[in-house]
Amino acid sequence: TEETLENANKENEFQKIQLELINFTVEHFTLEEKLFLEFNYPEYASHKKQHLSFVELIKERFNSNYLKDTSTRKELVHFLWNWLASHISHEDKLYNEFLQQKQIDISGWLRSLIEQNQVAIDKAQLELYNKITRLTHIKEIVSENLYQAINNIWHVYNLSTGIPIVDLQHLWLIRMTLELDSACKNLTSKKREVVFRSIIKGAVQYAKDHFTLEERIMQKFYYNGYIPHFKQHQTFLEFVNRRYKEFKEGNIQAASNLVMDLKEWLLGHIAIEDKNMGVALRDFHGDIIAYTRDIIKSGELKIKKNQVDLYTKIMGIQTF
Repeated sequence: TEETLENANKENEFQKIQLELINFTVEHFTLEEKLFLEFNYPEYASHKKQHLSFVELIKERFNSNYLKDTSTRKELVHFLWNWLASHISHEDKLYNEFLQQKQIDISGWLRSLIEQNQVAIDKAQLELYNKITRLTHIKEIVSENLYQAINNIWHVYNLSTGIPIVDLQHLWLIRMTLELDSACKNLTSKKREVVFRSIIKGAVQYAKDHFTLEERIMQKFYYNGYIPHFKQHQTFLEFVNRRYKEFKEGNIQAASNLVMDLKEWLLGHIAIEDKNMGVALRDFHGDIIAYTRDIIKSGELKIKKNQVDLYTKIMGIQTF
């Protein structure tokens, strides 16, 4: 809401708003687009194009320090209200009319998605729905399909750089982020601490392996944006260390804060800066693949089988 955004004066409140928008776009757009394909909605392509436009605008608005002052927060509110008026109240009604005209009942299809853990409904969404509709037949749904969640984020936010080794490492970071997110929502404090320690260790190792490789690629192939890109890598280590310090000091929000940091990194760095790098080095992609294969063969870079398996499953190709 506008009041929430205007009163969001603390770092974690900025991040919570951002996290909710990220979750909304991934979960809602994925579900809608599955519905369109399942029931052959004729306006699928144009509707998906509007989803992509929304995603690009959200990525742009959450890059850097966009929400740090009142005027830009108000601009975001106006954008969201316009989206409600122009898209939800018009475009979304069109596919509802299509379903009614074709006498399509999607309730059975939705039940099957729930049974397959391909949809999630959190407590906040449920409470709002019950309060507005006064209905109580819908219950909280916790999706345990990790692969599906990774796939949704990857494709909704179009995170591929076109450089296989970079994409493989990014996918692994998404996996770690979602594992910690799930632990924060579903596990007891003791079990959550175990996951948090594991993710912190994994994030540090990720920074060591991924940033070293990425920086070598940028230098070898003369990427012009190397210096600002390198500086952003330093911020990753800074927030990981900051959240670990919070954890050691007994801050119970440390794990949730790290989830927000990591998801912000997905939008602010991977979805923009790394994509830009991939585009700038597009003519060298073949050479980069050969270069990284040599590094792997020499033992300078080690990749795990489960990382390759995840990459292959999401991308549908094997290149290592």
